[in-house]
Amino acid sequence: MGCWHRLGGAGAHGWLSRFFPMTDLLAEINQAAQGYYRQADQFQLTATDFLDWVAQLNPAERAALEARGFTTARTELAFLRYCLEARAYSMRAYMLEYLSCAAFRQWEGHA
Repeated sequence: MGCWHRLGGAGAHGWLSRFFPMTDLLAEINQAAQGYYRQADQFQLTATDFLDWVAQLNPAERAALEARGFTTARTELAFLRYCLEARAYSMRAYMLEYLSCAAFRQWEGHA
């Protein structure tokens, strides 16, 4: 159950969190992020998605990504997030749902 459903606290974590709480939070964030990006597998990402995405970037980034091409871009997390967000799959909402409150605060502070 994610932070949205909790009234407080990060919930119970393993023994590692007592000694390395950041490691535990980062593992939780990583797992949730992987789940978010995996949602892109259900879509046919297109060259139009790619062109729309690079059009919003600064000229240097655009040139570098256009040189690498659409096929390579399909592995770029920024491109996957763009495609998901364009299809109304909010990363913030996903992370809020799947992270503990402590992990969500950590993610939001560095996202």
